Amino acid sequence: MAPRSILLCLAFAFGLAYAIDAILYACYGNLCITGPHSVSPICTTGPPPIEFQLSLAARMFMPMLGVLLTLLLEKKPLIKSLKAYGLKIGRSSTCMKWSLIGLALPYVAYGFGLGLASCLGFGVRNPIAELLGQDELPIGREFLLFLVLISAAIAGLTINAAFALGEEIAWRGLLHDELKARLGLKLTVPMVSVLWALWHAPLVVLFGYDYPHHRDAIGVATFVAICMAFSASMALLKEHSKSVLPPAVMHGTINGLAGLMSLSVAIEDELFSMPMGLLGMASFSLVALIMILWSRKRIAA
Repeated sequence: MAPRSILLCLAFAFGLAYAIDAILYACYGNLCITGPHSVSPICTTGPPPIEFQLSLAARMFMPMLGVLLTLLLEKKPLIKSLKAYGLKIGRSSTCMKWSLIGLALPYVAYGFGLGLASCLGFGVRNPIAELLGQDELPIGREFLLFLVLISAAIAGLTINAAFALGEEIAWRGLLHDELKARLGLKLTVPMVSVLWALWHAPLVVLFGYDYPHHRDAIGVATFVAICMAFSASMALLKEHSKSVLPPAVMHGTINGLAGLMSLSVAIEDELFSMPMGLLGMASFSLVALIMILWSRKRIAA
């Protein structure tokens, strides 16, 4: 495909998502939302209306719709092209192996983050106790935390991965492959990271998505940086598996674990916490560094 496909995909993915943002802002004003990655006391108005939540869920599929519309305008065969971009299982054993690695990486980053927080003197706590307070429970909080961690893994492999796939077929699919063919992997990863973050930018500025204390350029810049930390590992998952499913599993698992991560460390300002602040950035960067060193001799950039 010509570079035109990249521009078309971006125009559709950004245009449709930004249109949803504009409509939501017109209907609800600057409603405060924390997004899937943070839990902040600054948003005290309760959960947003169900229509708002459904619109955000639909927004995740705008990159996929952008890919489909691009292929139609380019008169390319849909099924064959989607498979070429990685919407496939391929060799099931290989895809499953890398999907399980994609599932494990956010848990490893979670552990690194807790260790780093402890070394820095931040308060590390049971997120279930923080969420439920002193309420009486029929089971221990530690066991409940274990069950929630298991449920996050199940969601990361299933429903969360399905929603993440709506984005990943563009970020780690069409855009990754087309940019890599022209620029190489080393330039593609940061470029896709910036695009991925800027696609979320109106949510940060208008609604405080993930950064309710920083509805400004600082919040957006932090989102760009953390997307780079995420993307390095996701890109390698795609390279090894030749499928967008493992990156979608990692993406979905991050979303599933993020609330627990943000409650596990006693830091109110999300710029410094997990997973969307400096603590998360450091832990996911360490995971990415391990992946890069392990992959160095296996993938030609």
